[in-house]
Amino acid sequence: MRSAQGSITAEDYLHAQRLHGARMRGWLYGGGIAALLSGGVLLWTLGVAREGIMLLCGAVGGLVAHSLTWHLYVPFKVRRLHRQTKAFTHSFVYEWDDEGVRASSSQGEARRAWTDYLKYREDDRTFLLYHSDNMFEMLPNAGSPAPRRWTTCVASCGASAARSARADRFA
Repeated sequence: MRSAQGSITAEDYLHAQRLHGARMRGWLYGGGIAALLSGGVLLWTLGVAREGIMLLCGAVGGLVAHSLTWHLYVPFKVRRLHRQTKAFTHSFVYEWDDEGVRASSSQGEARRAWTDYLKYREDDRTFLLYHSDNMFEMLPNAGSPAPRRWTTCVASCGASAARSARADRFA
């Protein structure tokens, strides 16, 4: 059985929220803004200047709102939630083997089979194990000897168990 331990800081929690929303934000907002800009320019060049300017202003407004949300509101809200969540003040230990994952802290413990997880996402700082599309367990990679160690763990331990239930989600 392999293990890792640590704690979740406010910055780790904020990074996890950004990692969780990165893919959706890129396609949804980027595509919407691109469509508004393209439509505005097209209408303007076709001589429908009023509607073209309205679409261009909508695109600029969307960019401003998106920036304000992700650079001011989300960090404020995540740091506030981190302060309110007392479980984050306790360090944790994660242990894993071929059967699943065991998480423990001074507050309790839980064990889950690899097949209970829907998918995962990782970058150099954070690993997210998803129970559903929007509910995840977060494991910071800080202090990890090698980046992407959790992906290696899932590939070596959990992939065989997960393959039978959800082959496409762990690949």
